[in-house]
Amino acid sequence: MGKIAEAVSTLASALVKAGVLVDIVTFHENLRGVETAGNGIRILRVSNPVSPHINILTWALNTCSEFQRAIGDSMYSSPTIDLIDVHEWHGVPAAVAGKKAYGLPMVYTVYSLEDHRSLNPEDPLSLGIKSIEWLGAYEAGAVIARSEQVMSDLTAIHRVPATKIRLIEGEDTTAMQETLAVYREVSRNG
Repeated sequence: MGKIAEAVSTLASALVKAGVLVDIVTFHENLRGVETAGNGIRILRVSNPVSPHINILTWALNTCSEFQRAIGDSMYSSPTIDLIDVHEWHGVPAAVAGKKAYGLPMVYTVYSLEDHRSLNPEDPLSLGIKSIEWLGAYEAGAVIARSEQVMSDLTAIHRVPATKIRLIEGEDTTAMQETLAVYREVSRNG
């Protein structure tokens, strides 16, 4: 959704050009199922099985059950998956489950943190979201920070070791090459 969707689309297209097969698991309110984009990218769309929701946290956790199902479907139809890259906290529980169930290395790409989005980052809802952010950083073989502020705050707020964080800004060719290098590094180590 929004700018993250644009960034993922650009990344996926660059990966395909580099010879990488790409499956995208994404949310859509109404559409479900598998679609193959013209460039060969498989898109697995899930919707939330429960409605309405009390807040964004309950929405995300319910949606993660569908993300997990889609990751499983992807593994069974294309068992050569080498890595999971989860963009933002919403998909972290599903990515961690996929990592553990299938022994896949994981990258966590972060565009913003709850401390940047919330007026009160110490309220219970924000603390729940922050714990998921922390889990993503803890479980990932590498964390891609999409801005210097995010990179700095990952260390300050979540105590992520600086050696685990890679700053990759923008969506140009250099950023795509840097992302692919992170994938290679995490795949070798994971």
